[in-house]
Amino acid sequence: MRVLYIAEIVGKPGVYCVKSVLSRLRKEQQIDFVIANGDGATGGFGIGKNHSIYLRKLGVDVITGGDQTFYKKDIAEHIEKAYYMLRPANMPPEMPGRGWRHYTVTPPADPAPPPVADSSAPGAPATGSGEVKIAVISLLGQSGFDRIHGGNPFTYLGNVLERIAKDAGVVIVDFHATTTAEKYTMFHYLDGKVTAVVGSGQRVQTADAQVMPSGTAVICDAGRTGSTDSVNGLLPEPEIKKYLTGIPIRSEETWDRLELQGVVIDIDPAAGYVTGFHPVRETCPPPPPDEQANHSNKRRGKR
Repeated sequence: MRVLYIAEIVGKPGVYCVKSVLSRLRKEQQIDFVIANGDGATGGFGIGKNHSIYLRKLGVDVITGGDQTFYKKDIAEHIEKAYYMLRPANMPPEMPGRGWRHYTVTPPADPAPPPVADSSAPGAPATGSGEVKIAVISLLGQSGFDRIHGGNPFTYLGNVLERIAKDAGVVIVDFHATTTAEKYTMFHYLDGKVTAVVGSGQRVQTADAQVMPSGTAVICDAGRTGSTDSVNGLLPEPEIKKYLTGIPIRSEETWDRLELQGVVIDIDPAAGYVTGFHPVRETCPPPPPDEQANHSNKRRGKR
């Protein structure tokens, strides 16, 4: 079974990357299940109802969130009905939506490659007809967030992980955090307890994709989907002015050097073992002329 995690989608350029690349990528790499972080899909901050529905239609099976999940006001009502959307689990229980869910995946008929992890990794009970249950958990870190503060993600998982894993041997965690120290602490804490922990929130793909000693695949940050010639997927000039002036200037999207980034996780569905884990960086074709005209890069005019 092969799972694709799409790194944080940033603005319309990021959504365009998913539209341009995902269908081909699913066929070429035989992807069985797609998880995408949508925390910046609408304007670079949060995700709106329409974008969430559109990403689902493009082939994304699960959309995870982060500190900006509820920045768009129409998502609070929509997330209650959208089974494919997750907000951080370690938030107050009164918050709309769910932080983790079980999904059913049908892996390919051919046997998976031989396992490389040890027997402490969770097993994946079949549900019949080759179907496998996979649990996806969205978590929020505690450091570096000014506008929202979740509960302790470590104690939260300690209370619910056994219940989550009982019905799904394949467990994938999206840990949305801003410090490497907190992420690596989580990696060691969950090693051998879950299938993979994918870091998000920093929007820069790190070069540390690895399988931990007890079999859990980890990466500090899967990167971002959208412009790579940018500041976190956004036009650099406004971001520079924020640092120079201290004034919260409005951020702008940019379309320079588009990429879909993320990771691919190969899993033995019979046992939950990780058999392969590697980063993905897919160059996206340039947008059509009409989109280039509507979303021209203002930076070029300033040089």
